[in-house]
Amino acid sequence: LATWRRRVGHWIARSDPRDLLSVDITFDFQPVHGDRAMADALWQDAWEAARGQVAFLKLLAENAGEPATAVTFFGRLRSDEDGRIDLKLHGLKDIVTTARVLALHRGVRRHATHVRLQGLRQSPDAPEGDLATLDEAHALILDCILRQQLADIGEGLGPTNRVVVATLDRRRTAELKTALARIALLPELRRDMLGG
Repeated sequence: LATWRRRVGHWIARSDPRDLLSVDITFDFQPVHGDRAMADALWQDAWEAARGQVAFLKLLAENAGEPATAVTFFGRLRSDEDGRIDLKLHGLKDIVTTARVLALHRGVRRHATHVRLQGLRQSPDAPEGDLATLDEAHALILDCILRQQLADIGEGLGPTNRVVVATLDRRRTAELKTALARIALLPELRRDMLGG
């Protein structure tokens, strides 16, 4: 445990882009075997070490990059040659990253993205409306992915994050376009809540 504490502390203090993936995983991990108390202690310590480290959190946010463009110039959902859109790449990843970084900044120690967003909405001076919209977009994207995974499993295919655009009805397509358009605002939301 002491070795892992030092390692996490080193990753945070050094703030080297090469370390970001390693430390990023630390904020989301949950034990599946062994001493749960030890794993929980490490998770709590990692969160405590990151709290207040604004330069590190900004780097973590920047490392997420700009959201991938999900809607084409002509207003269609951007699909690949199989007629599918990768909703992890075009939305889910950005929401999860934003919720994690902002939860670290505000001390909302939770694992699930939805619960992190709920906690952030309760924090002082939080843009409650933006966070509620983000939470709704997260739920919609997850619903689309899970429905597609069930359909794919029923067809004997492995589950992925890629949704067949043609299977979405007009209402769901419009909702998804709106949700994905809001993803473009996430870098600005992160900058505002992290203080520039």
